[in-house]
Amino acid sequence: MCIGQVNATNEIGDKIVIDTTSWTDVLVMAISFINLIFIVAFYINDQKNRESDQKINYKFFWYKDYVLKDAINIIEEHIDNCKNILEECKRYKLSGPNVEEYSRYLQETTIWNFNKSNNNTKTRLSELLQTMGGDLSEDIIEEFRNIQDLFTERIQNVNSDIDSLYGEIVEKKPNLMNTLYKYGLDIIK
Repeated sequence: MCIGQVNATNEIGDKIVIDTTSWTDVLVMAISFINLIFIVAFYINDQKNRESDQKINYKFFWYKDYVLKDAINIIEEHIDNCKNILEECKRYKLSGPNVEEYSRYLQETTIWNFNKSNNNTKTRLSELLQTMGGDLSEDIIEEFRNIQDLFTERIQNVNSDIDSLYGEIVEKKPNLMNTLYKYGLDIIK
């Protein structure tokens, strides 16, 4: 006797085998088996997604708590350095140099000090972002180039207003911060 068969007796008393398996029973078993396969597949997929989410959360935690704070401090230090460079420039101008001496001072000292600070800031940010497995994005490099171009252009003009130059540099800070924000978004994507 097989599964789905039952022994019975008919009205005359003969023993007969009744098949209780129908096509619906076979269909239910097939659907149950397919359902089991889907459950196992979803479980495996869920485990992979959890592992991936944990890695992303860990990386974002490090970015948020360590890298971002340091990056903001590095940018603020650079802006403070710009202010100090411009203050030195104003002090030199008040010492009464002639136009040629002042122009040489701007070219040789002020621009050199600014470029040194700007390059140091880019290097420090690059090293910091590399700890996250990333590189200094093209956007933030472009922002530093814009600041460098602005500074150089304005300083080369001996008659330009140095006080307004610092304000223009400070106005670039939100662009730098926005670039760091986008970098953080790239981590969680």
